[in-house]
Amino acid sequence: MPISYLPSDVELMAGRVDLANMPGNAVPGTWPNETELLRNYLNKDHKWRFKQISVPRLALMADRFGDSDHEARAATGYRNFTPFVGHGNIILADISDTAPPTNRWISLISSNTYLWTYGCGGGQDTSISELGLHGQYFDVWSTDIYAQDAHAVFFMLEGSWFGNWDHTDNIMRSTLATPTMGLACCCIAGHPHWYIHHMGLGEPIGYGARLTMNNSTLYQSNTNENDAADGAGRSRIWTHPEREWRIGDAALDRLDRYCGRLSRLSRFLGHRPFHQSHRLSTGRDDVQ
Repeated sequence: MPISYLPSDVELMAGRVDLANMPGNAVPGTWPNETELLRNYLNKDHKWRFKQISVPRLALMADRFGDSDHEARAATGYRNFTPFVGHGNIILADISDTAPPTNRWISLISSNTYLWTYGCGGGQDTSISELGLHGQYFDVWSTDIYAQDAHAVFFMLEGSWFGNWDHTDNIMRSTLATPTMGLACCCIAGHPHWYIHHMGLGEPIGYGARLTMNNSTLYQSNTNENDAADGAGRSRIWTHPEREWRIGDAALDRLDRYCGRLSRLSRFLGHRPFHQSHRLSTGRDDVQ
């Protein structure tokens, strides 16, 4: 019998990279097959981790819902983006009915580059209203996000039906299919609110996803339903071409790259980044 709630707290930091059933039906021709989409995603992820992709500290907001039902769903974007990029580096897309095409979300994200973006509007499996250029409600389609190569690394989306990630050409997964940048998408972002500001301190996005799913009293939110995360759960905002060492709650281990053995170096408490430039007296440079 299926259940619609978590029987206990989430323990693992997990995300889903699923690019099956993404044929790009709304446009002529087809997208690459699942294997090639996954291959491209892994290549993007590698480039980001080794700083072969660089982006400015900018975020793009597209808030169609405003303070609807007193939920202020886009607060999820504002609250997280300010510590990531600074208040003055948050760009607002025009979501009004009379917005010129050049000021709409899809136009801005396809012509400029952003570290983060947030978008909310009326949702369908494959579209968001007022963020694009199609039809009466100025929809953006999942095929637009792919075809115009939306230039953001991390996405937050909010709208009805977005959590149906297994549907054909699902708009949330289309952010992962983008050719050059998209690595992760938080959904349904703002219903409930997401808390991922810890990424500014070096934590992976999975840390915030797990905290958001488990949150009941730590942070005040409007609801704790409908959490979903697509993308690599270990993705971080700040990257370095050298290997990063993580000092965990229990111990610092050394991985011998030649024989594969783990050696216990010392015990520590707490989490903090420990970079290769801070070499230990052992001289080894693979530490986890």
